[in-house]
Amino acid sequence: MKNWSSVRKIFQISLTLVSMNAINKRLEIQKERAWDIEKDLPWFLGCDLRCDLVPIDENFALLPGITARERLVLGQGIGILAAKAISEHERVLNLLKDKCWARTLGEAEASQDLYEMGEQFFTEEAKHSQAYARYVEKFAHAHHVSADELNEYLPKYDENSFITSIYKLDAKLGGKALWWTVAATEEESIELYKSLNRQKDQIDPLFYTLNRLHFEEEVRHSSYAYDILKLKPRSFFAGLLQRSDFLVSRVLQAAWLFKQLRRFRGISALGKHDPFFAELGAILDKMNSQPILRQMVCLYKHTEHISLMLNPQKHKKIKKALQLNQVLNLGDL
Repeated sequence: MKNWSSVRKIFQISLTLVSMNAINKRLEIQKERAWDIEKDLPWFLGCDLRCDLVPIDENFALLPGITARERLVLGQGIGILAAKAISEHERVLNLLKDKCWARTLGEAEASQDLYEMGEQFFTEEAKHSQAYARYVEKFAHAHHVSADELNEYLPKYDENSFITSIYKLDAKLGGKALWWTVAATEEESIELYKSLNRQKDQIDPLFYTLNRLHFEEEVRHSSYAYDILKLKPRSFFAGLLQRSDFLVSRVLQAAWLFKQLRRFRGISALGKHDPFFAELGAILDKMNSQPILRQMVCLYKHTEHISLMLNPQKHKKIKKALQLNQVLNLGDL
C-alpha cells in the first residue's frame, strides 16, 4: 500500500508539473503575440460609412421587403451596439477583478501560474475595452455626434447596479457566475468575427481589423475562464452554488441585454444631428411594431451575437464545460 501511495503521489505531482508547464507556455505565447492598440490598428482610416458592420440577411423576417439602404443602416446599428457591448463586458470585468477573481483564486489556493496568466488576461481585456470604445467614438464623430451623446443609447454596465452586486455577492459566497458570463462573452466575440469573416469584403476595414485582432487574442486566452471554472469549490455550500451559477449568469445576461435593447430604441433622438439616426430609429420602430415573440424569434435566428447571448449553452465549448462541471442547465430560451 505504501508503494502504491508513493506512485500515486508522484503521478499527481507529474500532472501538476505538466499543467504548470502548459500554462507557462500559453502565457509566453500570449505575451509574444499581443497586439498594440496604437501600432496595429489603422485608426487613420476612420469609419467607412459605405460598408457594413454586421451584414443583415436580405430575408430578415422582421422587415419584409427590406431595402439595401435599410440593411446597411440596421447592420451598422447592430454593429455599433455589439461593439459597445463588448467594450462594456470587458470594462466591467476589470471593475470586478478583486471581488470575483482575486478572492476566488485565494480561496482555492491557486498556483502562481494561474495568477500570472490572470494578470495577462485582465490586461488584454482592458485593452480590448479601450479599442472598441475608441471605435465607437470614431463612429460617433463620423455621424456628427459626440461619443457621450451616442453612448446614451448604447449598452452600459453600472459598477454598483443590481446585476454587478449579484456577481459580487455570488463570488463572496463561493460562486462563479461571473466566469460563466466571461466564458460566454469570449465565445460570442469569437463567433462574431467568424460571421464577419464570411463577408469580409463588405465590412468596414477598421471594424474588420479590430475584430480580427480581438478574435486572435480571444482564441489565445479564452480557456482562462474555463481554468477558473475548474477550480474546486471551497465548501459543500459553494459546490451547490456553483452548480446553479450558469443559470444565474443566464438570467443576469438576459436581463442586461433586454435593458440595453430598450436603451437603443431611443437612438432616433440623435436624428437632429445626422439623418442616419432618424433612419435607424424608423427601422427600429418597424421592428418594434411586430409582436414581441416574433421579434425575439427573429433576433434569435438572424443576429448571431444576440442569439448566443441568449443561449450560450448552444456553443460546443460551453456545453462541454457544463457537462464537465456537472452544472444545472434548463435548456434554451
